[in-house]
Amino acid sequence: MKPALSVIIVSYRSQGVLGACLDSLAAARAEIALEVIVVDNASGDGTAEWLRGAYPWITLVEAGENRGYGAGVNLGVTDASGAALLVLNPDSIVPAGALPALAAALAATPHAAIVA
Repeated sequence: MKPALSVIIVSYRSQGVLGACLDSLAAARAEIALEVIVVDNASGDGTAEWLRGAYPWITLVEAGENRGYGAGVNLGVTDASGAALLVLNPDSIVPAGALPALAAALAATPHAAIVA
């Protein structure tokens, strides 16, 4: 089944805040079909290893070097298969109901290309 949303998070030494973000997305998975793609921009602090162990349900893309935020997003997009893309900062917390509401708003407004 195609996910309703592909969530792309670019991380560079963000392990301290990334867990809360991913925990909020884990809860959202009960509400909506998601794929979560985390691009690690060569954090060098054990983030990639931690993600593999703590969040096996995400797709981890290891950039190999710090390519910057925009290039990291582009790397994540290449692996995305959702009907819509959500670019999320690693220090974000997604409240309950937010992602289904976003998907419903996008479905009700098919001419919308970007939501900010």
